[in-house]
Amino acid sequence: MFDWKTRCGLSLSLILSCLFLVAVPEVRAAEEKQKVQQTGGFLPVLPPSPSSSELEKQEDLWILDVAFKPMRMLPLELTNPKTGNKERRNVWYLVYKVRNVPLERPQDTSDQTPINTEDQRRIGQIFVPEFELVTHDNDRTQAYRDEILPEAVSLIAKRERLPLQSSIAIAGDLEKTDSNEYRYGVAIWTGIDPNTDFFTLYASGFSSAYRINPENGSLQKRTIMLEYARPGDKYEEIEKEFRPKDDPEWIYRPAEMKVDQTASK
Repeated sequence: MFDWKTRCGLSLSLILSCLFLVAVPEVRAAEEKQKVQQTGGFLPVLPPSPSSSELEKQEDLWILDVAFKPMRMLPLELTNPKTGNKERRNVWYLVYKVRNVPLERPQDTSDQTPINTEDQRRIGQIFVPEFELVTHDNDRTQAYRDEILPEAVSLIAKRERLPLQSSIAIAGDLEKTDSNEYRYGVAIWTGIDPNTDFFTLYASGFSSAYRINPENGSLQKRTIMLEYARPGDKYEEIEKEFRPKDDPEWIYRPAEMKVDQTASK
């Protein structure tokens, strides 16, 4: 039979354990809130991380610093271009920011690099973002391209309190932008299947890096991939925010063209 000291000790331990279980989620929530405040709600920046092969083979290689906010679904009142009437539409959107930081290259100590003063670079570092959202549900895959909806961009920009631009408006020569300056864009989709539980986002145009598949001659572009999982509900779609399962990553993905490798022979 326990004496009163033992019983008090067990009771105190039980109380402390309960307080710990209650406090841990609160601490984590506070840490998450502080992290969101520090980053402005953006996920960790995806660093350029060029490979030695990319640096060696592409003299004009550029890779942007990129960060994304969580994907959001928001009902908006948008104008129907055919009727001129306002209609409620569920919009999925992804806010991102980009910055063009010069890549660090190893110094060439051989002093054998040829110099051609006649040829000048004809184009700058042209940034043209492209987004493709691919759903994976019930053994069915469907792809959705980023839509250009100026009215939606304006409404989302006010909500996010950021100078957001569409994929067309943000496109341009990155050399005209300060390397310390972020530019903010938003990708928009409508008509996404409300039953969607799993989807993958592919974002290209954020790097000039490419490679050619020796097996079929297809061109592969350096592309950002984000994978998501969410519960779908087609009956009560309300504003939602969903984060990717993992941090964004760089991959090489086939472009919609092939390269004739014998053309220059």
